[in-house]
Amino acid sequence: GLVGDKWAAAGVSGLGGDAPGFGQRGRRRFGQRQRLAANMQAQGYSLAGLIALEDLQMAQFLKSQAEVDPLRVSAVGFSFGAYRVWQLAALSSVIQKAVGVGWFNELNALRTADGNFSKGQSSWLMIHPGLFKLLDIADIAALAIPKPLLIVNGAKDPLMPAAGWLGATRRLCDLYNEAQKNGCEQLETKLWENEGHVFSLATQQLVISFLKR
Repeated sequence: GLVGDKWAAAGVSGLGGDAPGFGQRGRRRFGQRQRLAANMQAQGYSLAGLIALEDLQMAQFLKSQAEVDPLRVSAVGFSFGAYRVWQLAALSSVIQKAVGVGWFNELNALRTADGNFSKGQSSWLMIHPGLFKLLDIADIAALAIPKPLLIVNGAKDPLMPAAGWLGATRRLCDLYNEAQKNGCEQLETKLWENEGHVFSLATQQLVISFLKR
């Protein structure tokens, strides 16, 4: 909220939306998220798909507002919000630039015994049935090419192994280059050596600089 207030004061229009199980829709209630996902799947639906659909609808709503320049719509997210951001950039023609802070990695690095995807709970929000048989995380983000992306993380983030983050960003850079000459110039990455799972002031300044460019 405070970040959004500062950007609004600077003349930036913004829209923030909680996914099911976050904020006013169930803050930190991991068990509720898992129950919701399991019951939706039992009925033939996907919680991850619902979240992606809601984000697409939010992007369209934001674009429709009179004060918004439809050619300058960006998306910024932290933690699970970062996953939602580069997923949305891949899915939506509305989003022109995207910034993901605190969620990017190789799938195998998250599937270890103590990895993020092996714990259940929030991982249900990100798993589209069958998708990871075909694509790794970087491959999904690459569907946003040639849009500019900024991917940021802390090397001490206990949720996102640094080695996996490095491997995933290298893979994403390669995919940008495969798509077009010098394509990786559209991708910016930053791994803070001494930061954990945070959206720090230094990262906020980095994000503002990226969006202004």
